[in-house]
Amino acid sequence: MENNQSVRYAIAGLSAVALGALVWYMSKDDLSELDYKKYTKEILASIMKETQLEFTCIYTRNYNILLRIKESDEFEESVMDQIRTLINKEMRDKSEQICEDFCFKCHPKSHGDDSNHVKEGIEYHQFETWIEHFSEEEFMVKQMASILKLD
Repeated sequence: MENNQSVRYAIAGLSAVALGALVWYMSKDDLSELDYKKYTKEILASIMKETQLEFTCIYTRNYNILLRIKESDEFEESVMDQIRTLINKEMRDKSEQICEDFCFKCHPKSHGDDSNHVKEGIEYHQFETWIEHFSEEEFMVKQMASILKLD
């Protein structure tokens, strides 16, 4: 019983840290300005749906790993930190991959090798700026709440 309460405290603490990191991330100033006629909220909403799906897969996979560890009675408090680190790295890697795969001319389809144009992609810092610009929009507020719920 005491072990379950410790796990709950650890999860609550990690969630608080994640929420703090999210608030910091959303409040950062970036000096680069984007053309919001091109970087529209509709395109961002579409990308964020894909991102949420990918993040859900990451959380589900790692949750299942955590359950297997607990079932084998090998759970220690340090495991939670390791899982948290793994999730954060996977989320960053997946976000970078989404940016690498994106093309304004092809979206929502992938930019294939057989495309007859130069890829118009986005860089990760542009993606961050784009998210920050529309962070108060309803779809972004819901997106962040969904991610926090997963966390």
